[in-house]
Parts: sequence; C-alpha cells; structure tokens
Amino acid sequence: AYERSNIIPREYRTTFNGNRLECTTDNGVYTNSDDNIEKFAKGSLLASSNAFDGIWQDGYRGIASLNNFLKDNRGYKSNYYINKNLNNLYRANLQGQAFALRGFYYWQLLQRWGGIGISSKKLLGVPLILDRLTVNDPIDQVRAPYLDIMKQIQADADSAMKYFPID
Repeated sequence: AYERSNIIPREYRTTFNGNRLECTTDNGVYTNSDDNIEKFAKGSLLASSNAFDGIWQDGYRGIASLNNFLKDNRGYKSNYYINKNLNNLYRANLQGQAFALRGFYYWQLLQRWGGIGISSKKLLGVPLILDRLTVNDPIDQVRAPYLDIMKQIQADADSAMKYFPID
C-alpha cells in the first residue's frame, strides 16, 4: 500500500508522477518537454492528457491491498516477531497504519473526484470499496454519497487511533 507513489507523499512529496510540483509554477523548471507537468506549466497540455494520471488507479490499488490486509484481521493475526511483546506492538502498529492509510486514500480520492454533480446538484463521493473485488464483481462501481465517504474516513481514523500506542 505504501508503493502507490502518485498518491502518498514521500517526505511530504515535492514530486508528483516523478516530477517536481514546483515546475507547475514559475518556481522551478522541468527539462523533460514531453512530460505532462511541463506541458501544464507551458499551457500546452491537451484536454486528452492527464497530468494526474494514475492517482485513481493507485488509490484503489492501495485500498485493495489494505482491504486484503484488514480482511478478517488477517494482518493483525499474523506473527512478525518471536518476542510476544514486540510482536503485539508491531502488528498493532501495522493495523493502525492500514486503517490510517485507507482513510488517507479515500480522502485523496474524494478531494479530486468528489464534488457537486452537474445535473444532480448533489455532493458526490467516490466508489466505497471495503472488500477486495473479484472478477465476478461489476466493473462499474457506483459512487457512494459524499457523507458516506466522510464517515468512512472518520471511522478509519478512529480505528487507527485504537491501535497506535499512547506513548
């Protein structure tokens, strides 16, 4: 789940899709003229191009990994260390991270693709997937209501806090 480089900040990431975000402004210059970030900065990005390509896919790939880890407490029931005390601390930490990351992914997706529907004028969320999808599941997932996504983000944050140590 941490490998989803387009959505997770690395060192509070100054890069996006491998490019410097500073280059989308006049603060920096990116020298790859074929890159979407460079085209965006120069005003030559086509409507068919997507400077943010990969975030939707990476977000849901990360969520799928986390759902797999969280399913039936699979990750929490795993043993990582022989020392029982250390093992309990480590797996609780991983469980907390999994909930926090899933909430973070939904927050990132909601920021980019949530909003007011053009025809419905209602707040739109994103598809809410809390289990790993199979090949038999429908490809087109419906958007959950905006408030349902917000409640899930809050629930994941609350769950994460239960697993992180106080000290």
